[in-house]
Amino acid sequence: MATPVLAVDAGELLDRAVRKALAAGYAGITVACEPTGHRWMVISQLAAARGMAMVCVQPLVVARAREAEDYTRGKNDDRDAVLIARLAAQLHCYLPEQADQGWARLRHLGARRSRLVEASTMCVQQLRDLLEVAWPAALSAAADPLESATWLACLSVALGRGDGDLGAVHAMGQDAFIAAARGGLGAWGARRICRRIAVAVYAALADGAGVEAQRPGALERAFSVLGDWKTVRGELAEVNARMLQALGTMGVLGVAGSVPGVSALQVAAILAETGDPSRFTTARAMVKHAGLAPCENSSGNHAGRAGISRRGRPALRLAVRPHVGRVAGSKSIRMSAAGAVGLAGVTGTARR
Repeated sequence: MATPVLAVDAGELLDRAVRKALAAGYAGITVACEPTGHRWMVISQLAAARGMAMVCVQPLVVARAREAEDYTRGKNDDRDAVLIARLAAQLHCYLPEQADQGWARLRHLGARRSRLVEASTMCVQQLRDLLEVAWPAALSAAADPLESATWLACLSVALGRGDGDLGAVHAMGQDAFIAAARGGLGAWGARRICRRIAVAVYAALADGAGVEAQRPGALERAFSVLGDWKTVRGELAEVNARMLQALGTMGVLGVAGSVPGVSALQVAAILAETGDPSRFTTARAMVKHAGLAPCENSSGNHAGRAGISRRGRPALRLAVRPHVGRVAGSKSIRMSAAGAVGLAGVTGTARR
């Protein structure tokens, strides 16, 4: 059994492997790995510093090979090493992305943005659930309350006491309530209050609908979630600005904003998942990378329903479909291909 080592300390192992290969009459070695996590990047740098070639084998291919070996899912490092070496020898591998500092920074900013979007969505869902239990009348005060800055500012005032006592807030009077909400608009990105919504929220303060026993605790928790959401929104706005700055530094911001139907920020989110589009030889390769390639399902006279492959990067698939889908205005598969062609033009180096 091999002794586990940190990736950064694997240089000695690579040197030893080269010595053994040369002693056996080989011209050198090629390093092959399964790119899970970030450790493969360290190995790639160590290999490049020694002039060694390096290839990667997709984790899905390794998993399928493991099952095909003896029809089980038994796994250990030694067996996986043999499988990876065999797959690389059979050319079931690919050259890993060699990102420069600009593209690497965009990748990390995109990962951070993805986590913040998830946190924001979680806050929205929790807030809606809590209000449906404890204060459902508040959700009827606006057509789309969680998208209204006025409603959010009013909610901050209504829950600001932290004890769930809406009657005490109602006692302050309508004008005082609206004035307090107006003072908090800036935190939610607005300047002018919608008096109609503010009046509706104030009227809802007197509505006793909801689970009475749950109201104090649920509204106290809702106020905490609202504060969390405000923080997440601020961090998300900062990351968005940094991603656009990264595109500007790389000199592609103007071109990114020219893709029809897609904003520069949406392009930045997609490019954070794909990396430099110039590494794809065709638009189809980029579509396959996203897991959006057409997938045929036929055998003999049977023609099943076609779909998409759903392989590749799931986060990229989620980023491409809602935004690039507006480019072509047709079926999802054609939308994705059209969007990939448009994004490939961001750097001007990818070929159709």
